[in-house]
Amino acid sequence: MLGCVAVPVLGVLAAPLTAGAVSVTVRLEGAGALTAGMLALEAPSGDWEVLSFAAAELVAAETWALSGLSRGLRGSDPAASEAKPAGAAAVLLEPDLPRAEVSAAERGAALLWRAAPAGGAPGGLASAEATATWTGLARRPWSPSGLAAALLTGGDVRFSWTRRGRPRDEPADMTPVVEAREHWLAEALAPDGTVLKAWETTALLADWPAAEVTAAGIGTNLRLRVRGGNAAWPGWGPATEATLSW
Repeated sequence: MLGCVAVPVLGVLAAPLTAGAVSVTVRLEGAGALTAGMLALEAPSGDWEVLSFAAAELVAAETWALSGLSRGLRGSDPAASEAKPAGAAAVLLEPDLPRAEVSAAERGAALLWRAAPAGGAPGGLASAEATATWTGLARRPWSPSGLAAALLTGGDVRFSWTRRGRPRDEPADMTPVVEAREHWLAEALAPDGTVLKAWETTALLADWPAAEVTAAGIGTNLRLRVRGGNAAWPGWGPATEATLSW
């Protein structure tokens, strides 16, 4: 893929970032003044976490202490669960950061990406290029939230969950939510991780008959795992797990 776009603010983590941390130190080249904003961080798996920060303090040359982090935004919660070492790549997500134009047909293909100075030719000594594969993670289903269990009349157990919405500014072709083939996989897990029961459903709930609950010998609590699927993504999206009681 060839093109010439404005250069984003790039940097690296100045210190490791653990899963669940709410502050981080990052070096950003040419960031100017920072107060609050959003950042993308590369995880060891190659996936990227998107996070926001509520405050920024300049602690050394081009080095910022960011605090008040909100982690795993825009469906990047799988990458948020990975610890990131010092030196991991960082990109400041400024409001005017241009979006690379790709098509569905290019998904999974090795593409040539070329960067050049703004306004310059897309080649020559001043440019740089790399081959990378676009996987279309923006189309991956988001993990659900609000997992719950309730005991129904007659002893059946009803599991339910909530769909997470997308930002209003997401382009329509990058928003695979509430479409023709939205569906869910819910799994009841034994303490050792064995799947006791699985449901594939288009609803935001699944019922387990009382007789099956009794036969499973699980008592009044278990661990539930739920993940979503849609027509734009092969397989299932990232899971949410919770221990539920009823």
